[in-house]
Amino acid sequence: MKMSYKTLMPILLVTLFISCDNLTNPQYAESYVPQLVLISKDLTFTMGRLDLPNWTYTNETEVPPFKAILSPYYIGKFEVRNDEYDYFVREGGYSDSTLWSEAGWKYIKAQNRTRPADWIEADTPWVNCSLSNTPDRPLNNICWYEAEAYCKWLSKKTGESYSLPTEAQWERAARGPDPGWPFPRGDKDDQTKLNNMMYTRKLYPVGSFESGK
Repeated sequence: MKMSYKTLMPILLVTLFISCDNLTNPQYAESYVPQLVLISKDLTFTMGRLDLPNWTYTNETEVPPFKAILSPYYIGKFEVRNDEYDYFVREGGYSDSTLWSEAGWKYIKAQNRTRPADWIEADTPWVNCSLSNTPDRPLNNICWYEAEAYCKWLSKKTGESYSLPTEAQWERAARGPDPGWPFPRGDKDDQTKLNNMMYTRKLYPVGSFESGK
């Protein structure tokens, strides 16, 4: 059975996540290699908006719900941290055109981008970021092209096949152990158990919400 691509969990413009296509979980000998979780159960599930009491929906693209069918895959257990992405920056990721799509390369050149938009030139380039100013916090405010290039760099660096997760891979992982639930913890959206800057107005260090799984 062939796995789908390794998926790093990023949230573009906020944080980053990944996915992988190998049959075995890669070893974490290097600090830039993400810890992955195998998603191999309940791979057929209802994707899209579910009717819930007291829940306000704003995205009509989530309707109508439909059946999604996935193959087993690995996905990043945590968001990509600042210090993990920094390996990509320091190894010349923004100057290697082979890591970027044609559109992505044109974009960063037009923007004169050599690092994430909010980073400065320093040993701790994230230090001035208002939401994510420590090495262990989720990478913040990158675009799709940067996330894509990072995945290509990580694939080249490790010999594995990393990519951004598909929408279906992301939603299945986000549903937690029971994809019949609309939220990872059941049928209620408990904002106190997730790293959500829209609710808390800040980003916490990666791994701060272990009880929220």
